[in-house]
Amino acid sequence: ATNGTIKIIEWLKKKDIKISHCLVGEPTNPNYIGEMIKIGRRGSLNLKIKIKGKLGHVAYPHLAKNPLPIISLVCSKISKISFSKKSKAFPLSNLEITSINSNNTATNVIPETAEANLNIRYNPAYKYSDIIDKIDKVCKQVTKNYKIEIISSSEPFYTKPEKFIDALIEAIKVTCKKEPVLSTTGGTSDARFIKNICPVIEFGALGKTMHQINENISISDFNKLCKTYELFIKKYANLFRCQ
Repeated sequence: ATNGTIKIIEWLKKKDIKISHCLVGEPTNPNYIGEMIKIGRRGSLNLKIKIKGKLGHVAYPHLAKNPLPIISLVCSKISKISFSKKSKAFPLSNLEITSINSNNTATNVIPETAEANLNIRYNPAYKYSDIIDKIDKVCKQVTKNYKIEIISSSEPFYTKPEKFIDALIEAIKVTCKKEPVLSTTGGTSDARFIKNICPVIEFGALGKTMHQINENISISDFNKLCKTYELFIKKYANLFRCQ
């Protein structure tokens, strides 16, 4: 997201190199190879909420202001925000609080600041500015001493079914003997950057061990993917040879 795909896209634009389509090898299959192709993803918004209090000793709480109860209340209210708007072909939006921290290692000191990290996966029914407005409104209800920081964001995208996707479907049918589902579920990948320069889809290994210790792929699944990619490239070359 910093020194990888984004830099490559900048380089491609600088060199005026055009890409017609892109297939990302993200692990998209829940249970078996050939089960699912991702043709879009929800947007992702990473936020940090910082609450400022006043540093002090726990024996003299009247001389301090503890930001932890405040941020706990903010998080409690934020977790109740409704994201019920639906968008065709997309799952509902979802907000998760991922950490609350004060960087305080002393047990007898009231910290000066506390912060919470949250991630929102949102469908096209929402703009990221709408989400920030909702969170800002909640924070204002609890305190004036807060700051919302955007860590990273990516817009939702959807690649309409076309010949490019049909070529992959046909390849999967031959090599995997399966009819893949076209889906927008799950997390994000580098496709969120690539969609700005060309249509992009995702198809790869099983996602069961993603981000776990000993992340792995079976040899049989690896071989199936190799055959699928090879056949897809051949079909794609034939399909777009005249363009």
